[in-house]
Amino acid sequence: MNVSAAIKQRKSVRAFKPDSVPDTLIKDILLRAQQAPSNCNTQPWYVTVFSGAARQQLERALVVEVSSGKQAVPAFAPGNEDLSGVYTQNS
Repeated sequence: MNVSAAIKQRKSVRAFKPDSVPDTLIKDILLRAQQAPSNCNTQPWYVTVFSGAARQQLERALVVEVSSGKQAVPAFAPGNEDLSGVYTQNS
């Protein structure tokens, strides 16, 4: 698929079913995501999967945090802010 086709096919989902996502589908998505490119191959992501009571507890805590009005904090520095050495060189 080219970029134009991907852009045309994208959609925004604003409501979700209450159905559980099968573990096999989550594992498949994560295996595919490992192949995604990242800036200078820094791979700045960390993944944690919650389910059951732990997910419900996290959901409640997130609602409280978002509702508090606190300013959002970025998960990692944007761009090349934390890069050094060969990663800052133009090729």
